[in-house]
Amino acid sequence: MKSHSLRLPAALLPLLLGILPACRTASVAPPPAPPAPPAEAEADGTGDEVPPPAPVPSPTATPPAALHILRWNPAISSFTEETFREGVDRLANDGTALTSWSLHDWESVRPGDWALFARVGGEKPSTDGIAGICRIASMPYEALSWRGDGSTAHYAEIDLRLLNDPAATGVLAAPELDALFPSVDWHGGHSGVPVPPGTAAPLALVVADRLAAAGSAGYPSGSLVAAENGLALEFLPYRLVGGLCPGLRAVPPTSSGGGPAAPFRVAIDWPTPFDPNDTHPSTFHAPSGDVTVRFMNRDTAAVRKTLSPSGWTALVLPAAGDAFELLLIVPPRGATPGDIESALPEALAAERTAAGHSVPVFLSLPKTALVATGPVLRSTRLDLDEGSPSGLPPSTPLPAPSATAKPVRVLLNRPFVVALRDTQTSSFLLLGTVLSP
Repeated sequence: MKSHSLRLPAALLPLLLGILPACRTASVAPPPAPPAPPAEAEADGTGDEVPPPAPVPSPTATPPAALHILRWNPAISSFTEETFREGVDRLANDGTALTSWSLHDWESVRPGDWALFARVGGEKPSTDGIAGICRIASMPYEALSWRGDGSTAHYAEIDLRLLNDPAATGVLAAPELDALFPSVDWHGGHSGVPVPPGTAAPLALVVADRLAAAGSAGYPSGSLVAAENGLALEFLPYRLVGGLCPGLRAVPPTSSGGGPAAPFRVAIDWPTPFDPNDTHPSTFHAPSGDVTVRFMNRDTAAVRKTLSPSGWTALVLPAAGDAFELLLIVPPRGATPGDIESALPEALAAERTAAGHSVPVFLSLPKTALVATGPVLRSTRLDLDEGSPSGLPPSTPLPAPSATAKPVRVLLNRPFVVALRDTQTSSFLLLGTVLSP
């Protein structure tokens, strides 16, 4: 039994890429201040003096992890290119690299948060980009400023998990990030700021996807190295998804050292999981003939939209949290794989403008995995299963069905299209079709 990855028609790419965020926030902030150097630099006298962290009591409640941007401009920073290379060596040899970093918006920073270490200020855009990934390792603390003028600044200890030279590897370089996330300034601005609202989850997912694709491929020596609590590079993407992408459940590789268990693999977590005891075998009408597969069954509320071309239907199923949703696009009965591919651009365009309404649905969805692709994410295995009981409750649930809405029975027992969508921008991250689960 297999699922089929839909080849994206050329006509689809402008449609899908056109719905990514379209406006850049103008940067009016001054160039970032030189961050505090690492402890190792202080010890050998190559860095400015940074006071030790002041003791701060731990918070009584731990909020969910957030994502911040720590900007590094080598041209003005005491954290030099040489310091960066030393950090690469430490991470590769010791599995750890700790340092201090200055924070502009320090009030929202908490231990356990994730941060992207962004290189900025390059002469060429391709030299900017994500140069590291780290976890915040302390509460923010106030200390004498690096300026040496008697003022104070806020700092936090950071635990670097990845260091990357975007110019050497081409991984997570600024030109691609500019196109996908224009609301983030990838070339300047303050350090220690949160990513714009609604951006953290899709940005973390894209970063995880690119790191999974990078795997253990050969790069120039010392240009990309990672360690996640003693684990190899291929485990880091799954920690990112697990920590920052509510509604998606990462499925990590079974072993380290040989690159990711291709392809990158995630599963949908539903606001209300399907009951495994209500998953039963039934018939799926595949193009090559009927097959018996297991169907998950649940009463749910879904947005049902009738589309053009005539006979197409779309169901919108929210994932846990409010960052992602799953769009199921069902062609008319008897549609061939060629029919689906040729008519899909029109169906996707119609779905964006069709007036939908929330109706009570009894849904029967095949339990399956498909290899999906898209203009945003690379080849990804998307698992459709019952979901995890630990999935987060939705913060923006669908409207309640109207009192006059009649229940609808939806049995997805023939080929259909699956799209993973970012709810903030309505951009499609993944697209695939299920021909034979």
